[in-house]
Order: sequence, then C-alpha cells, then structure tokens
Amino acid sequence: MLAAIVASFAPVPAWTDDATLIDAVELIRRNRDTEAVAILQRLAERGDSRAQYLLGLAYLEGKLVPRDLVLGYAWLQVAAAGYNGSSKRGAADEAQSAMLEVGPTLSGAALIQAEQKAAALIKAREDQLASDTQRATEALKSPETSAGRVLSGCALEPTLSGCRSLAGAAKKIERCTGDIVSPDVAPSTQGPTASIGRPEYPRKAHLRIEDGQAMVLTHVDRSGYVCRVTLVQGSGAEDIDDAALKAVRRWRLTPGMRNGEPVEAIHTFTVRFSIEGMDFN
Repeated sequence: MLAAIVASFAPVPAWTDDATLIDAVELIRRNRDTEAVAILQRLAERGDSRAQYLLGLAYLEGKLVPRDLVLGYAWLQVAAAGYNGSSKRGAADEAQSAMLEVGPTLSGAALIQAEQKAAALIKAREDQLASDTQRATEALKSPETSAGRVLSGCALEPTLSGCRSLAGAAKKIERCTGDIVSPDVAPSTQGPTASIGRPEYPRKAHLRIEDGQAMVLTHVDRSGYVCRVTLVQGSGAEDIDDAALKAVRRWRLTPGMRNGEPVEAIHTFTVRFSIEGMDFN
C-alpha cells in the first residue's frame, strides 16, 4: 500500500535540502529509507496527518522500519482523530479506512496498547502546543524583550502597504491599549467588517508542490485591526511562515466580544497552504 501511495506523488521539480513530505517520498524512491522515516517522524510529531498516515503504514508493513503493529496502528489513530493544532487537510479518511482493514487482525491487547500509545502521542503534542502558545502570548505582550519574531499590524502601522484606511468609528477607538481580556466571542475572519486578504502562496513552495500550515497568534484591537502577530507553530518552511505572518498583520477581523461590547483579545489563527487552495480559521 505504501509503495502505491509513494508512486502517486508527482515528481519533485527541483531537489533542495528542505525536509518536507515530498522530500520524504523522493528519498523512499531512492531507497534512502532511514532519512525518509526521520522526515516523516518529524512531520508527524508536528501534526501533519499525511505524515502520520504514511508513518503508520511504514510501521505496519515493516519495509522502511522494523515492523511494529501497535505503533503503526497508533499513528493511524492519531491521523484519523486529529487534535488542536494538527493538520485539518490531510489523510484522516485514508487513516480511518486503514484502521478498519488492520484492526480485525490485531489482538484485543494490541488494540489497547495502540490506543494508549495514540493517547500519549496526542497528549505530548497538545502539551507542546500549550507551551508554544504561552511563549507566543508573552512575545505579543512584551515584543521588546521577546526572542521570537513579532510583526506590527495595521492597528499600529496604518500606513503599512495593504492596510485599509482606519476611517469612521474605527479611527475614534483608542488602539492597542494592552487591556486584553478573554472574550465571550472570539475574533473571527467572518462578518461584515472583516477584510481578509489571502496570503500569497510562495513561489518556491508552489513549484515544490508543497503543503503547509502556520499557526499564528494575533493581538486584535476593539475595531478588529491587528496590533501584533507572531508565530505559534511553523509549517517547517520559512517562506510559508513568512507569507502567513505578512498576510495576517494586514487583516481586519470581527473583534472579540465581551458582554456584548468589543474588546482587545488575543486569538490563534491557522493559515493553510495547499496546491488545492488556501484556507484559514
């Protein structure tokens, strides 16, 4: 099954040293299995459901790595279940189908072990996401002392290319005071006041048929303009991460609401890049 999936991938137009899913597939074609599995492992741990699915198949088949039915089934479970921060565009359906095929061949004890391993993998990922989110939050609140990359948005730099005019009521609102609260209703890309520019798909990523998602944290003011933005978790491709940050800093959102009033809030958005199209939430 894994060989057929590998054969279905389009050839890489030009070889680079970037460690992506396409690179892993190319390494498998070249019989450089150890390097390929290392890339799949890294991407799977980062939350790429396609890598999780392929890694699960690799362990189930035992050709690229020593066969481990429990670990293979566990990675299929992770790919099928998804979790906060994992890739929503991927191989969840394929992983579910593989589980239905493989599950009846495993003993009850093996299925329990696999479920425990899957739960541990998901918890480790969610713990890392919580830590990364806390780090990014501190970076937004204290950009001067942060080691991370923090970009100012339209609320702080209204003359930034691509920013809409801060006219009308929005102009009268005191901007980016730092009085950040937990809203009852989170900032949103939907609504009549929202103005969301689509990120520019980096040419290099497009040529490499490269997918990726960047999770960014935004400080949004009471009129919905972005004060600052920083990266929570990257895609693994710097140009995709840059494109996401540069797009989000120019967004105007529907502001967060508390007790029916707009408030300053911090909120996470995930920007996904794919040959099939881009989306964000």
